[in-house]
Amino acid sequence: MAVSWNNEYNPNHLAQKIEQSRVIAENGGVSFTGFGHVEYVALLFSMLNFSSEIPEIEGRRIVEQAVFRAGEREHITAQNILAEVNRLEGEFLRNPLSRYTLVTSLSVSRMALLPRVKINNAYIAFGGQLSQVCQRERDRIIADRAQHVLYTNVPNDYIMTRVYVSARSTHEATDTALNALDLIRGIWNWFYNRGNFIRMSFGKRAPVNKIVQGPLHTLHLPNGNLATETFWYEPRFYSPQPIYNPTPEIERLCKFSRNARKRLVKCQYRQVIEESIIQYVRALDERDWEAAFLRLWSILERLTNTDETHKVTIRRASFIFEEREYYQQVLKHLKDFRNKYVHEAAGSSEIETYMFELKNIVEALLSFHLSSKFGFRSLADASEFLDLSSDRDFLASRVKLIKYAQKYLR
Repeated sequence: MAVSWNNEYNPNHLAQKIEQSRVIAENGGVSFTGFGHVEYVALLFSMLNFSSEIPEIEGRRIVEQAVFRAGEREHITAQNILAEVNRLEGEFLRNPLSRYTLVTSLSVSRMALLPRVKINNAYIAFGGQLSQVCQRERDRIIADRAQHVLYTNVPNDYIMTRVYVSARSTHEATDTALNALDLIRGIWNWFYNRGNFIRMSFGKRAPVNKIVQGPLHTLHLPNGNLATETFWYEPRFYSPQPIYNPTPEIERLCKFSRNARKRLVKCQYRQVIEESIIQYVRALDERDWEAAFLRLWSILERLTNTDETHKVTIRRASFIFEEREYYQQVLKHLKDFRNKYVHEAAGSSEIETYMFELKNIVEALLSFHLSSKFGFRSLADASEFLDLSSDRDFLASRVKLIKYAQKYLR
């Protein structure tokens, strides 16, 4: 899919500002004056619709390089910036695939016998020892660099986790690996979280999820050497989570996971639901419950196919419940809190309760989309269903009218 402009923006004015900051050296090289150039490139990236195959960091690299390539022309315009972006995207997508291994850890007992998982374009293995080369390289990163950015030591009792992928670049490899891991982790945590309707905590705030990632991720070549000196880390990992042992429930966990994945394969808007599950698990990794709440609300809007139209969001979300009027009230009070927090930074001592109420609704919507037997062709189709009246007599009258219309049009 070719890169295109987002219709909500006008790129021509920005192209003019970039052109005005362009400087041509005597040797023909291109540079840009002022500190505004960084801002221009960031804004430019937001104006473009990239293919889902392009990781964000690769997209930003492409935009930066495209501006310089466009600057080598007589004038910088929105048209030639877009042409260079598409050319660079094509070059990236034609790069050959290479094999990589992302090494990380999970807050699971090392004694747990977690099954190996093949999900989308990744293969995930849990437990065991790293190769000597891989362990040495990982230890070097921790000792030389990671300790300066992490708030705590890397836990030594988390289960080692390897994600095997093929990708065109190290950044694509890391994106693919972390998304695959968070998708299976999202399904596993959903299995545990769905039974916890409320929680009252005291002391330090803790994530809702039982299974969270360790603080450090390193990318390796098949021989164990680092694929890049870049490492990835969790900036909000302040202390380790208690180790969880899933062994007593492993059969039920695996059954739930298999069923969820089978339904994902059948879902005709699978990508939307998979992305929502990934967002769900990342939201409930948060120790900042206000941040978790806002991220859950974004998932609610996505699963109801609405955008800031709260009346529609509430109507569609409440439709899936038998007690629709009650859940309309719950959603209204959650919406009121969300608005106060966003616009007035007004927190609440009941934030944990609010977070769990919203979590329960999001989980119900995920279940609705995956368990539906109606064969919706898209999220838009499912949303149209959620817009229907819950009055059975009214629906019956509409069905009768539709049948009349079908007979009339024969």
